[in-house]
Amino acid sequence: MPSIALPMSSCRIGKILITTLLSLTLFSGCECDTACDERVAGDNGPRDDSGGENPDENGAGGGGTGTADDINMDCSQLDPDAVYLVGTLQEGAGDRRALIDPTNPEAICTGFPDGIASGPLTDMGHLIYVHHDNNVTADGGAAYRFVQDPLTLDNEGLEWRYPLQPNSNDEALLFSESEQLFVHNDPDSASIDVFQSKLLSLDKVVYRNSEEEPYYRLERFDVFDSQVYMLGVTPDGSLLMGDSQTGLILVDSDKQLTRLTPAGTPPYRFKETSRLYIDPVTGNQSVWVVLEDFNGPDTRSDWRRWSLDLATLTVTNEGLFAASPQEINRETDEIKLGADGTLWQISYSPLDSNDDLTSYLIRRPTVASGESSEVIYSDAYNPDDTLSWTRQARPFVRIDLSGELVSGQ
Repeated sequence: MPSIALPMSSCRIGKILITTLLSLTLFSGCECDTACDERVAGDNGPRDDSGGENPDENGAGGGGTGTADDINMDCSQLDPDAVYLVGTLQEGAGDRRALIDPTNPEAICTGFPDGIASGPLTDMGHLIYVHHDNNVTADGGAAYRFVQDPLTLDNEGLEWRYPLQPNSNDEALLFSESEQLFVHNDPDSASIDVFQSKLLSLDKVVYRNSEEEPYYRLERFDVFDSQVYMLGVTPDGSLLMGDSQTGLILVDSDKQLTRLTPAGTPPYRFKETSRLYIDPVTGNQSVWVVLEDFNGPDTRSDWRRWSLDLATLTVTNEGLFAASPQEINRETDEIKLGADGTLWQISYSPLDSNDDLTSYLIRRPTVASGESSEVIYSDAYNPDDTLSWTRQARPFVRIDLSGELVSGQ
């Protein structure tokens, strides 16, 4: 089934700034990675004092309850209908990124370079990501198709090793420093079109497969507030956009614009995510989109779902998502829609007496469904919390402050 593209958030720069500030506040006092591990995971057990280096790329496997065969997830064909979590094996470390199925987190997928922003899954289950030029490696600033490199054990079978040069076998697709990346799967072939939306001077433009010239230019109010947001690409190749004043917009392959009758009153705070589905009543291809009802700086936002029927171009307000659990009060824009239309969202607990917080992945159905929200995964999950990640029988993936969600579109 063709799928709709799910872009990267245009608020990513803000997220990075917030993450940096929070990291300085929450983790000041950690003089090294090991010290930070001790504060979060516990104060007993052997530690890896190597600083996370990888001297042995070809370590032999075996030992404990985790082996190289059962630790490593097969990420060559991920499920486009699932929602995956990209976190880290080591708190605050961008070069120890790992992907898991949060509903079955025992096996992990590794092989990410430092300085990446995860992108969408294609219909074939291939992950597209952006690698930024962050002065860590020399080959940043490109969009890649991910090819996993598994964790290995050292020759004694005691310590896990993260792969060296993990993106050396990844396929470069196009130059990009954008974090709003999405794809269109050609239903008549196996090829995909890669789109990116970027800020260029005071304008926000969409490029397709190259940066030779803008494919489409998005309107902007000013350098801080975008009037039009990229939400995805429909099966016929039309761009799906959300205008904060007028509602949803379709721009077809001839670049003709159609404004759709909205299902509410402006301003519309669209979130840059969407999900294609088949309406069970009409049988028509349709799209879910997410909006945030901002209730003020000290009050939780309400999150709602609209649907768009691609045959009739009818927009319907399907109501609010269920509230987050009470112990979780810091919701983020790191969201994805599940194949059933539920909202998956990374959130945080309040700071505790030690100035620590817990990261959560929550699943939020609509209020109309009658179901309650639930915690799918959290940083409190760690099944082996007395060991640093290299010595754990099964390394634990933290959401941390830089966790991201990945899904099909």
